[in-house]
Amino acid sequence: MNTIAELIQKLISSPDVVGLIEYGSARHQDEILRGDYDLVAVLQERSPDVDSLHFHVRATPVDMSIRTLRTCTKPLNSSTLPPILSDRCTSRVS
Repeated sequence: MNTIAELIQKLISSPDVVGLIEYGSARHQDEILRGDYDLVAVLQERSPDVDSLHFHVRATPVDMSIRTLRTCTKPLNSSTLPPILSDRCTSRVS
């Protein structure tokens, strides 16, 4: 993967991913990212041993938290977190 946008497309195409929420100042559409990229991936199920991943896409550090639908508790529309993919996950990740 060469860009954050490619990462997002790969995640969106996965049947295991039911929602993506970006937070922090960076957005996946940004051509130049300053600092790191923060993302929550909402999955149907996840291993109890993994709750976050830290990696790089080129020179951009990525902090990706992993949650499940069971941990989605508040409506997205009352949140300041912008959903990227929310048609299958209609709640905010806490």
